[in-house]
Amino acid sequence: MSEAKNQLLAALQPYRQRWQQLGDRDRLALSLLGGFFAVLIMLYGIILPSYDFHQQSRDRYLADTELLHWLQNQETAVQQIQQLPAKQSRPTNQSPLTFVTQSAKQHQLSLKRVQPEGSKKLRLWLEAAPMDKTLAWLKSLTEGGLVIDDISIERQPQPGLANIRATLITR
Repeated sequence: MSEAKNQLLAALQPYRQRWQQLGDRDRLALSLLGGFFAVLIMLYGIILPSYDFHQQSRDRYLADTELLHWLQNQETAVQQIQQLPAKQSRPTNQSPLTFVTQSAKQHQLSLKRVQPEGSKKLRLWLEAAPMDKTLAWLKSLTEGGLVIDDISIERQPQPGLANIRATLITR
């Protein structure tokens, strides 16, 4: 440990000698310049990044809280849909794609895109869809023999509307 310290002191010795050779005003100017750079490093290297991180975390918290409240407000709609009587299942000779599109029309929903993935999967997209109608439609799809494999629901600025991406699998 002391050997490393001695090597460091030996490496810094020329700079110490150079410092001692400077005049008082030059040493003062360099000290002030060094202090200025230390303040800049603390400001731009520590304080501002910490503040930005705090602001981003706060914004993310507020957005997540707003989403939680929205989901809690949708709870009653989900419970009402769960209490609806069960519909008839899809006829066995009807393709899942046909069933999905016809069912969407019955629930007054407009599918933006439907993409079959093999014989057992369907990917579908809805934009600005009313959540109450969408939940009733999804319930009818599951009663018709389709399983929701993956779903992403993104809230829209208008109350009660959402963008939905889902993957359905036939049983």
